[in-house]
Amino acid sequence: NLLKKLQMTAAESKKILGELSDIGSVSGCHDNGSNSGLQSPRGSVSSLTSSSRCQRTPREVLVARIRELEGSVRSVREQLLAVQAERERTLRAQSEITGKLGQAKRLFQAEYATWEKQLQAAAQERDAAKSEAEQLRLKVEELLASEEALKQRESELAIRTDSQEASLERFRRSCEELRAAAKREVELRRALEESAKAVRERVEAAEAAANQEAEQRAQASAEAERSRAEVSRLETRQAALEAERQRLQSAAASSAADWEAERRRLTEEAAQAREAKEAAERSAAEAEATRRSTEARLQRAVAEAAEEAAGLQAEVRALREGHERDGRLIELREALRRQERLADQLEAQLDEARSEAGAAERRLAETAAQLEAERERARGLERSAQQLQADKRGLQDRVSSALGDMTSERDRLDSAVGRLQTRLAEAEAARDQLEAENAGLLERLRACGGDAGGGGGGSDVEGRLRELTEGRQRLAFERGRLQTQVEQLQERLDRAGNAEAAAASLRVQLAAAEAQAREAGEAGARLRAEVADLRGQVRQLRDSEGRQRNLLDDAGAGREEAVTEAARLLAHCAAVEERERRRVTAAETLVAEAREAARRAQEQAAGALSQVSALEAQLEAVQADLGRRETELADLQRSEAGLRARTTELQADLERLAARGSTEERRSEEAAELRRQLQELRAERARAAAAAEAAAAENARLRQALRSMRSTVEAEKSAAERAAEAKLQEQQLHERAEQAGEERAAELRQQVERQRGLRKRAEARRG
Repeated sequence: NLLKKLQMTAAESKKILGELSDIGSVSGCHDNGSNSGLQSPRGSVSSLTSSSRCQRTPREVLVARIRELEGSVRSVREQLLAVQAERERTLRAQSEITGKLGQAKRLFQAEYATWEKQLQAAAQERDAAKSEAEQLRLKVEELLASEEALKQRESELAIRTDSQEASLERFRRSCEELRAAAKREVELRRALEESAKAVRERVEAAEAAANQEAEQRAQASAEAERSRAEVSRLETRQAALEAERQRLQSAAASSAADWEAERRRLTEEAAQAREAKEAAERSAAEAEATRRSTEARLQRAVAEAAEEAAGLQAEVRALREGHERDGRLIELREALRRQERLADQLEAQLDEARSEAGAAERRLAETAAQLEAERERARGLERSAQQLQADKRGLQDRVSSALGDMTSERDRLDSAVGRLQTRLAEAEAARDQLEAENAGLLERLRACGGDAGGGGGGSDVEGRLRELTEGRQRLAFERGRLQTQVEQLQERLDRAGNAEAAAASLRVQLAAAEAQAREAGEAGARLRAEVADLRGQVRQLRDSEGRQRNLLDDAGAGREEAVTEAARLLAHCAAVEERERRRVTAAETLVAEAREAARRAQEQAAGALSQVSALEAQLEAVQADLGRRETELADLQRSEAGLRARTTELQADLERLAARGSTEERRSEEAAELRRQLQELRAERARAAAAAEAAAAENARLRQALRSMRSTVEAEKSAAERAAEAKLQEQQLHERAEQAGEERAAELRQQVERQRGLRKRAEARRG
């Protein structure tokens, strides 16, 4: 849905940009038209100002709409990135679970393999004992059978001697028959070589005529290409002149007279360019008309020759009936000979046309093969482009997830560093305060050192000094611990910097993948253009082949030798039909095998789907367990937070009690009680932290198993999809084979019907 919304927003943006460009072009035309009718520059400036003032409001509206659409596009992209991140997290969890399942499966398979090996070893020992007993029994039977075989062999040797003598006699007779057949084969081969030589000579003559006509066509094509190049050059020139005219029109406000002169000059040049373009088009049309007229003349010549031959034959028959002794009979015979020579020439042209049609068919087959190869290349490039797109999307997901993790980690580390620095500053301030109090107490102690009544004050001072010393030691210990934590956090920040460098390298790889994808797209576009050109050439060859076939049909319709040719073609068609029938049978066999393979693939796909469903059920169970453990982890974290708060409260109570001026015994007892409670809370906190770490480790392990299970599920789904695709391809192959067989059978039927029609017409003319 997000992708559809993004596409709709992009389409609406393009539409608005098109409307904006249309409004800009209309305003430019309006300004030019208004300036062309004015005489003073001041009037033109005022008209331009008024037109731009009129155009300001819709442009502002469109700009506002474009900004709104850009905002919506950005929001949709952010939502899409969030969805992709969620999907990546889900896939990772599935892969973890799949890994756990795979590990458990491997352990079970290993245990099953050991059990199976033990069973196989026991079965092998049992089979070995059975085989030894069977071998002993077989040896006894072989000894008995060998005795019987020796007896039978003696009787068979006599029979074989008689049969060998008879077979030797038959071999002699077959050798004589083979010699006679070899002589006949040599004579037949000699006759075939002579006929092949004659056919080769006719083919060479036809190829020479075809080459001449191909040269003429190449010249006409070259002339047409030159005309097209001239037309394209003139069109380019006209476009450049049009651009120059538009540029000069934009400066028409300052120089109306110069613009008018330039406009006339550009108009004349444009008219000249159009005339040159029309001349080039006329030359191309004339070349095409010349080619068509040449073909038409050839057809008319063939038809006229056939009509003239028929007329001369009718005239000869009439003259033979009425005036057999007339002198004109000699002239008619000469005319008949000329007509026969003309018929021979037409026959040669017919052979040339046939050879040209064969060459055209071969070229068409080669072009079709090239086209198929180019299609395969295009498919390969499209597959590589799709793979690059998939790699690109994977890299984008990896980069986005890595950046998100690094950002959250950096924020957390920054906050922890800030808290530790604050605590360190507070500890240093407390230490400075205690040092100042210690110095003051020392001075007071020196001042009161010789006084006899200062015994009780000295004990208070000593207790105070001990407390200050202990507080200083605690502060030093806390400072060292905080410094250690700061160093650990600095190391984690350094690792985060390394992760940023890895993210930068991933961005470079992503840019390289995008460049490869663009190159693959450009190569695909070039291949599509080449395929389109090849298709055009194929269409041209098919058109020329159709024309040549029409010429062949028209020229060969009146020949008396069509009967023999038709008989030969009928025999050939029968052989071809038999071959095609065998091919169709083989194709049907292949299709049946393909269907069987597709059925097996479908069964495998069904098994894979069942495995996928089982894995999905296991995945749901693991997800439920993972949710339960996450709940336990959250409870442990909440209890840890409560313990931390309780520890903070006890520490505050301890500090308040230490600051009070109560008696030494009650303060020491309360301090000892608070220290004991503090130690208990710290121990409980340590236990809670250990439990939280264990729960986090178990959670991470379950997530890894979930990710591995999801990857297994995805692999099974992809295997099922590939099996379905293979089945679809097999069905398509079967349909194409059936269609090709039907088309070939239809063509053969048409050829047979055509040859039968030719034979009937020839028989009708002969009768």
